[in-house]
Amino acid sequence: MSKMTLAAQPKLTQREIDLLNQLLHQETPVTLVQIGAEMSLSEHQIRYALSKINHFLSQHSLRWVTLDRDRLTLPQPQETQKALAYFVSHTTPAQFRYSQTQMQRFILLKLLLSEQPLSTNYFMAALYRSRTTVVKTLTEVRAICAGLGLEMEHVKRSGYLVNGPKFKKLVVFLRLLMSTINIREIYSFYYRDNIYSKMGELVLFNVFELDQLLTALQKTMVYTKDTTGIDDTDFFLLTILNYKLAEMSSTSRLADQQEVLPLAELAEQIFANGRQGDLAMERTLTEQLNHHVEDALGLEEPFTAAFSNVLSHHLRRVLFREENELPPVVPPSEFMPGDQKHLRQIVAAGITKFDIPCFSSTDIDLVTAFYASELEKQKPQSWQPPRILVVCVEGPALAHILRNQLSRLMPSDQIDLAAVYEVTESKLQSYDLIISTVKLPSADQEKVLLLKPPFSTDLLPAVQQRLATMVRSCVITDDAQFTAVTAAVRATTLSLDEQKELERQLRGILTVG
Repeated sequence: MSKMTLAAQPKLTQREIDLLNQLLHQETPVTLVQIGAEMSLSEHQIRYALSKINHFLSQHSLRWVTLDRDRLTLPQPQETQKALAYFVSHTTPAQFRYSQTQMQRFILLKLLLSEQPLSTNYFMAALYRSRTTVVKTLTEVRAICAGLGLEMEHVKRSGYLVNGPKFKKLVVFLRLLMSTINIREIYSFYYRDNIYSKMGELVLFNVFELDQLLTALQKTMVYTKDTTGIDDTDFFLLTILNYKLAEMSSTSRLADQQEVLPLAELAEQIFANGRQGDLAMERTLTEQLNHHVEDALGLEEPFTAAFSNVLSHHLRRVLFREENELPPVVPPSEFMPGDQKHLRQIVAAGITKFDIPCFSSTDIDLVTAFYASELEKQKPQSWQPPRILVVCVEGPALAHILRNQLSRLMPSDQIDLAAVYEVTESKLQSYDLIISTVKLPSADQEKVLLLKPPFSTDLLPAVQQRLATMVRSCVITDDAQFTAVTAAVRATTLSLDEQKELERQLRGILTVG
């Protein structure tokens, strides 16, 4: 066996080492059910561990563990035993070492989600660190909890427990989770069993009970399928609520109505965030604000019902998050389309006039941008553009702004919106261009335009460049069609030089046979 440097060796956690040892000591092929019962692992955990083991075997030029009709077979046991023995004998704690911040976040996430005290030994095993290091980190976590208005208690002979209002603990957990790992990683793991980061693996396999997490994700996807206006923050809060309810059910704690009812009521509040019949107040506020803006600007045409519907859902999210201290949407400074100081003053005056509570300066900026993008919409062009999907992790309101900006280049009915959790491989295949504010590993990367930041002023030029390469198969020889193309270009708000350049490129492309 060729020796590998420690840096080059693939990482095997204790779970993979134990599983490989189990397979090495089996005289006959063993089933997934048998190995799961022996090691107290779910089928999902075993399959993921096997993918790590097979990667380890590939690095040593050994054949993979095979899975045939639910039976596991290790083709080269003697050679595998040697490779594993070398790995274990040369493994140092540095290979499993996490930074101090990563350890703090992991410990706090686990304590926030746990209803029972957790021992120091648990964190030592999960983090591969000494008792001294773990105790020091727990002291740091205690200070973090105090700053958050929570109390970390040491229960004698049991371990550590975070005390505080249950909903507040969930909100802090949600904020910390979304800042610790990319939420796309959770979707990718659900759909494709892929994990892309060290912290993602640590959190998914050690903070959560994996089977309960997958069940909670599945349940949330089912009953939010027909819900409009829900974004990823709401989605994951619902998932965590479902997870906690499943946890209570598995431990026969559902009889405690004092714990269950607040969670059920909270879930119902979030449902109201997307249900048509529960937006009476928000629709009234939207109608009043629309009339205010229309009168102030002297508009002849009222805002559309589609625009009012999306704005109503956005107002609902703002009010709900402020009431419950959820993380707000903070768009980048570049998203404002042009100089909109006058429009912002009109919107701010309307919000004050109609006594809409809980609106921060950022919220006013976002609603101003929402109105500005709606006012900038142009009539559809005469040529048939490709189908486009806009995926925005910040939520449907900001995705709607992106669509309105893109409608300067093509009809808005060719542009669909989707939350990240709705994106599947089959859905992506039906679109010609995907514009996303977050990486989409499951998509054909040639079709994806990643926006960084989401509302960059480079959006339209980048899309124009993509469109220019996508319409080469079109053939236009009719003068009337050329005239239509020219009119469509000149209907945009681009500068004269930009219009001429775009017109020249389109004419050159569309005449290619």
